[in-house]
Amino acid sequence: MYFVFVLCLALHSSASADSSYRIIFRNFYPPPFLLLFTFDFGEEIRMLFKLHFRQLLLPLNLGRTIKFSSLTTSSNWVHHNQLFQRHPRLRVLEENCSTFHHFEQALSYIIVSGLHRNPFVMSRVLYLSLFELEGDIKRKSEFGVQIFNQIEKPNIFSWNTVIRFFAECADSQNSVMALNYYMKMVRQEVVPDNYTFPFLVQACVAISDLGLVKQIHSHVFKLQLGSKLFVQNSLLSAYLVCGSSDDAWSLFDEMLEKDVVSWTALISGLVEQCNYREALHVFREMIAGNCQMQPNVPTMISTVSACGNLGSLDHTKCFHALLEKAGWLELDVAIANSLINAYAKSGSMKCSAKVFDEMQDSKRDLYSWTAVISGTRKP
Repeated sequence: MYFVFVLCLALHSSASADSSYRIIFRNFYPPPFLLLFTFDFGEEIRMLFKLHFRQLLLPLNLGRTIKFSSLTTSSNWVHHNQLFQRHPRLRVLEENCSTFHHFEQALSYIIVSGLHRNPFVMSRVLYLSLFELEGDIKRKSEFGVQIFNQIEKPNIFSWNTVIRFFAECADSQNSVMALNYYMKMVRQEVVPDNYTFPFLVQACVAISDLGLVKQIHSHVFKLQLGSKLFVQNSLLSAYLVCGSSDDAWSLFDEMLEKDVVSWTALISGLVEQCNYREALHVFREMIAGNCQMQPNVPTMISTVSACGNLGSLDHTKCFHALLEKAGWLELDVAIANSLINAYAKSGSMKCSAKVFDEMQDSKRDLYSWTAVISGTRKP
């Protein structure tokens, strides 16, 4: 078998002497079983990803399994990237590998072609295995961890990918896993970037650990990433979710730049902590202060909720007038639903029913009916 492969290479090298050889070998690709006998992958082949070994011993059948002519373009960079031009089968991995079966076939090609040594390719493989494959979280996490463990020197994108996956699972066990991977990354002297910390903060919030949030904040400060707005916004939300309004206010006051996300995070956090008057004060400062920030839908919903929970009919009516003037009630049904609920909590079912009646039938949803029905049941 080794002789057959050497003979093929010899013919290929002499193809310049005869144009017919060029035609024969232009698209020559030795089947995987020949590569396995001529190159020493050793432990990599046996350990890498724990694939079914029979898939590696047989020639790939990707052309039959997936029609290349029917591929849809998911991103232009796939077509313009030189690596993908040299290895068109990588496009299958990007665009048509949503099942484990197809993914493992594409992965077999990556292994036998030696592309598993390319950090860029493996970072994409890791991302796709965790975020694009169909299947339950447990199976994807086990598969993704096996892939990550075989990357010799993971780049920051790979670290962020695995941290993000576990953080977004939003349960305590996986959140701890996200933090563990961050500690491994630091021990390997890989410098985090501004995309790392929002995922870490999300993990801290899932386990409601204020101390960890403060530690992450100190790391952000040491790495001089504190000026990144979305990092600051994630820390602001985390402090409020963990119940520390003092730390949240301290961070908010130190922020040189604030956007609508910053203001909304503070307002919604104060509402969650039942600081309704303070939340309304922040909203007034947001729209009428020096910044004059334009609110968004989450801002309005949180502020309406503050009015309702405060139980003040005057505040609710005042805010209702503001919503009508700006046209918010016609734009978003969620705001109208919040207003129905706020009037009910303020003790005015008449106003609540009026908002409900003024809504178009096509815009009423389950929450609209639930809000008005639950309001009528209150004493």
